[in-house]
Amino acid sequence: MEVRGAEPTDLGKIEELLEKEDLPTSGVKEQLLNFVVLDSDAGLIGAGGLELYGREALLRSLVVSRDNRGHGVGRRLCDRLESKAREQGAVEIYLLTETAQEFFAHRGYVLTDRAEAPPSIRECAEFVDLCPDSAVLMCRTA
Repeated sequence: MEVRGAEPTDLGKIEELLEKEDLPTSGVKEQLLNFVVLDSDAGLIGAGGLELYGREALLRSLVVSRDNRGHGVGRRLCDRLESKAREQGAVEIYLLTETAQEFFAHRGYVLTDRAEAPPSIRECAEFVDLCPDSAVLMCRTA
């Protein structure tokens, strides 16, 4: 199993995985070049993406199929996305989550007051429209 850059043929499966977990699919098509996926013999089992805003990045839409959780898939996807953010010049990586706070805390992300987010993050669609106010904002150094 190898993490690789998403391809146009992956879009439907990525959206399917996100929908199963009640995660937003809006904007995935537009950001597809900034998504990574992990394949197995059974097909696509995980995906995640970035939105890049200069020195800040938003890690978004991280999803692992239920049958494949607890086997390092999420860790491998995050490793690749965080590396990609650094390569693109990001110095901070933000994310919004309602269900994976503990997972991201183990990766060094810390709770951040939503009002403290930089304008580029506060103004993105994930922050403004797609994630509910109940989602917590987390941040780490890239």
